[in-house]
Amino acid sequence: MVERRPPTAGGGRVRRVLLACVVAASLGPRPSLAAEDLASLARQVEAHPDVTYRAAFTWPCRWVTWERMLAEPVLMGRLWRALGYEPAYDFSARGDTLHVVDPTGLVGDALPVTTAPGACTWWVDGRLNHWAVPVLNSGQAVFVVRSRQVDGGVAVDLVVTVRAGSPLGNAVLRLARPLLAGHVQRRIDRNLRDGRRIAELVETAPDSALRLLDGGDAERFRRAFGPWRP
Repeated sequence: MVERRPPTAGGGRVRRVLLACVVAASLGPRPSLAAEDLASLARQVEAHPDVTYRAAFTWPCRWVTWERMLAEPVLMGRLWRALGYEPAYDFSARGDTLHVVDPTGLVGDALPVTTAPGACTWWVDGRLNHWAVPVLNSGQAVFVVRSRQVDGGVAVDLVVTVRAGSPLGNAVLRLARPLLAGHVQRRIDRNLRDGRRIAELVETAPDSALRLLDGGDAERFRRAFGPWRP
């Protein structure tokens, strides 16, 4: 049986704003950039971050399933919403750019810096539309994912570095870092927990995952995951 999560009440305005402050730098519209420009922008964020987050986890799926999930973020976003996970992210593709909308007020584009088996890096440029945090209305982030096959699944190391788009924003993020750390940890832990559930669903019950999709999404899922079904 596919587990759908019922909607839950928000954790309070202050908490949502604090979380948005940190995540804001990971979303935002951006024109196409050359590979060398993206690499340079990513290095700048990694060299002078305001916030850094690290996580290591193992998901019980085959390597080919993991690789296809990374290659199909829009499909994974559709499954996320169909299962009722929160926040209700909205993903869409624009060429090689991933457009993401977070209902907390974040919007933006993520562009691949490097993509290779077991290693990928995304640079993101973001915008936060929230009256309470005008000094944090833009920023950048870098997501680095390193993965490898292990007994029982795929082991993943995730590093996220965030830098605000203004000197005042830099100062605010750094001053708020101790307060934000716990909130950010809990949110990302929940996201990883729900992502693991999607991986298990795709790996062990692809027909159930397929029934959550329709139209072009369903056909794309068949093409992406059909040949490797258990």
